Amino acid sequence: FTDGVSFGLTRPYADPQMIIKVENGAMVFRSLAIRGGKRWRLTSRNPQNLYLEGKFRTISCSGSDQYGLVFRAPTYSDGIGYYFGASCNGQYYFLRWDSAGSHTLVDWTTEPKILSGTNQVNRLGVMAKNDTFRLYINGHLVKELTDDGIPAKGFIGAFASAFEDPGFTVNLEDISLWTLQ
Repeated sequence: FTDGVSFGLTRPYADPQMIIKVENGAMVFRSLAIRGGKRWRLTSRNPQNLYLEGKFRTISCSGSDQYGLVFRAPTYSDGIGYYFGASCNGQYYFLRWDSAGSHTLVDWTTEPKILSGTNQVNRLGVMAKNDTFRLYINGHLVKELTDDGIPAKGFIGAFASAFEDPGFTVNLEDISLWTLQ
């Protein structure tokens, strides 16, 4: 990240729950309070079939604080999309958020491939091909599933949410996208 232009971050985003900014080559998510919900940033790239990977570094992180990838989001503002997330205590989940609300597709699952705690780097990847999803953590396939809840293309991005550490901070150091046929 040399700047935040493609994610709408020409200046920092801030609300009472979180600050999101681009600093020192990373998109920084820093919470100001706990249990304020997910905060995300999206970019205009919008394929349906893709491999999306993000490299996240935890700076200050506890328990169920979480971070991850968003894709197939039809708008920037309503929260609809797929979410693949990891927590600071070494678990992952996958959910679909649509107009009817949140639907857990993979409940919190402990995964030894996640490097838990503070000052750790984890790569989260998702391959989405029509209604088939493959979830990767640090280069290892951890789950394959199907869901047809959001079949259309949409925006991509990242999210974070603090549940335990009011100063929870995670840096998205890299995000890569490959469009699939």
